[in-house]
Amino acid sequence: MTVKLKAQNFVDEKYGIIKNIYDLPTYYGLPKVYVKMAFGGQYNTAGFNASGAGITEAQAVNSAVGEYIERYSCLHPHRVMKVSKGVVKINPQKINASASANLDDYQWIHGYDLIQ
Repeated sequence: MTVKLKAQNFVDEKYGIIKNIYDLPTYYGLPKVYVKMAFGGQYNTAGFNASGAGITEAQAVNSAVGEYIERYSCLHPHRVMKVSKGVVKINPQKINASASANLDDYQWIHGYDLIQ
């Protein structure tokens, strides 16, 4: 069964970097876990796929999409990007008390919420 997700910009049969998301079977007697497999169709990613699992279908889809995007991103050369000084940065000590308070000790990137 193919799951078509119009809500996600990454998944589109014609234009998306992910062409289809398939259900992988679960077997009788095993815990109910959803497993999805994301497939791309571009020439440079032929045979390339990523799977994701979750206790809900949405979690499994998000896991598969995230894994595919992570692998796809590694195929492209890194470019140095300048981030403006106006971008709000999270104080690392809020997450890890032993982290450095000097924000310049870290590299920062823009993040995107794939669920919203």
